[in-house]
Amino acid sequence: MFCLQESNLGQVTKDLNDGLEQQKNLEEQLKHAKEEMIMMRERLSNLEEENKKINHTADVFVDDIVNMFENLLQGYKRKKD
Repeated sequence: MFCLQESNLGQVTKDLNDGLEQQKNLEEQLKHAKEEMIMMRERLSNLEEENKKINHTADVFVDDIVNMFENLLQGYKRKKD
């Protein structure tokens, strides 16, 4: 039969309490990590949306420049003819 001496029982109790405290700490760390992950996903989503807007603005800007140069080129050709 298994028999714990009083000193061993105290050590087992301490180890159990330490393990429970460590589990509690790890659960808290996991909770914070999940919260941070949610915030980072939201930030990433916002940055992706901002990037789409910037790319669209850049595309419009490039199109405007191309059109401007095409118009200048057409005007130059008309003057030349």
